[in-house]
Amino acid sequence: SKSPRGFFGAVPILSLLALATLCVVAFTLCPMQADDSEAAGKYDFVADGFKYKIISETEKTVSLIGPVNPPTSPTPLALRGEATNESTTYTVTIIGDSAFKEMEYYTGGIEIPTSVKTIGDYAFYKCSGFSGTLTSMVTEKIGNSAFSECSGFTGSLNLQSINSIGDLAFRDCSGFTGGLTLPSSITGIGDYAFI
Repeated sequence: SKSPRGFFGAVPILSLLALATLCVVAFTLCPMQADDSEAAGKYDFVADGFKYKIISETEKTVSLIGPVNPPTSPTPLALRGEATNESTTYTVTIIGDSAFKEMEYYTGGIEIPTSVKTIGDYAFYKCSGFSGTLTSMVTEKIGNSAFSECSGFTGSLNLQSINSIGDLAFRDCSGFTGGLTLPSSITGIGDYAFI
């Protein structure tokens, strides 16, 4: 007697099961990277035209995710060290990954609030409209490609309090005309950080 076979036959069914198992394993071990726009869409509240994600309710800290409406004409970027939501004031300690990525209409210099400890990966990547100085007292980390291709910055770059700088962080920032100040205590400078 013949053994029972499935609709597609025994061999194809086993092949389909094996393929399905491989797909499950592949998606489990290699999750897809989130799109920048998807990551930027996850926020808890809006204040003064910017989106914020709460890091800690106990410590009242937030990450700046990005602007609600990126500018479409030349606009100075005024960053604040605090954000208020429903009468609660939070301290901005992080500028998130890709927060201002490729927003070329921001102009002038940037003064990073002293409360900010970390600037995420690609935070200001290709913001080619900046045309002034960059003032930053960030103490923990400037992420990978954070200011890459921001060629309009001028003057000196003082990073006297930074702990680590990511790969390509200031790549192609050709406008700086002064010196570079780094602390002797810095623990890491990424590949091609200043090339």
